[in-house]
Amino acid sequence: MAGSLLILASKLGYQTRAFAEAAAELGLTVAYGTDRCHVLEDPWRDRALPLRFDDPEAASLEMVEFARNNPISGVVALGDRPVPAAARACSVLGLPFHSSAAADICRDKYKSRTVLQRAGMMVPHFFRVPLDAPFPATAPFAAPWVLKPLALSGSRGVIRANDEAEARRAFARIRALLRSPEVRALRETSNDFIQVEQYVEGVEVATEAVMEHGELKLLAVFDKPDPLTGPYFEETIYVTPSRLPDLDQGRLQEALRAAASALGLWHGPVHAEMRIAPGGGIFILEIAARCIGGLCARSLRFSHEADLPAGSRVSLESLLVRLALGHPVGSYQREPEAS
Repeated sequence: MAGSLLILASKLGYQTRAFAEAAAELGLTVAYGTDRCHVLEDPWRDRALPLRFDDPEAASLEMVEFARNNPISGVVALGDRPVPAAARACSVLGLPFHSSAAADICRDKYKSRTVLQRAGMMVPHFFRVPLDAPFPATAPFAAPWVLKPLALSGSRGVIRANDEAEARRAFARIRALLRSPEVRALRETSNDFIQVEQYVEGVEVATEAVMEHGELKLLAVFDKPDPLTGPYFEETIYVTPSRLPDLDQGRLQEALRAAASALGLWHGPVHAEMRIAPGGGIFILEIAARCIGGLCARSLRFSHEADLPAGSRVSLESLLVRLALGHPVGSYQREPEAS
């Protein structure tokens, strides 16, 4: 297939290379957009388009101007930061993507949690505290709590507190993280707050899905065999296919579909963290308008009887490139082997 793919990323890592390789295998040319160009002169030696992801409006205008002389067939945003800018640019360029409103909501854990709560979804009780304020002497719900930043990913800065003393220590630790030069350089206004939420007992899973013109397709459910009870929640082992009963996996899919619809997600990847409580309730912990990070994507391969030679598989990155170009992916099936 002919065309050009614009990859938006803050760093040049294996995920960026995996998407570039997937695009090349499909016969696409690749252009990059990054917010690192203001720090280093042509950091990737590929004439990357310099963007400021902390200013989505300005970044989208730069992308639209770039596309005047460099036609773009699709946009892939890696990580959370580029998504709002990508959504705005795709809207102007007529390319399929999530809406800018949905992208903005998913970028802020407080906003997304508020939308889901108002839609009647099961979410932990929560409130946010300004960074410069003390941890409240009286919380609206009892401990244990989970304290977290609103715009960091990978469970960074997420801490469980079993009482007020632990909460104050956790609050001070997260405050120091959010005041660090590295985080302040991100210029995220949501980093001026810390979210406090109810700790939910239960089995935690991650789900990987795509929205294709408003229709959700669940790609994988990842079990998390290690107990995630705190005080920290480092991401360790993910296993798929899930060992959960088909009934529970179906309920996870329906909860994810309802959450994605409530947030207004339309076209692109959807990654979520969910817990099945002891009583059977499904709580949405996090939902993002991006694909899974880390090395987990390497465990997913897909087949398609009509589009691919018998026995061949494509990577998650290849599937998402096809999705970004507007090609249908609803009929692709994940390989059954465990990973």
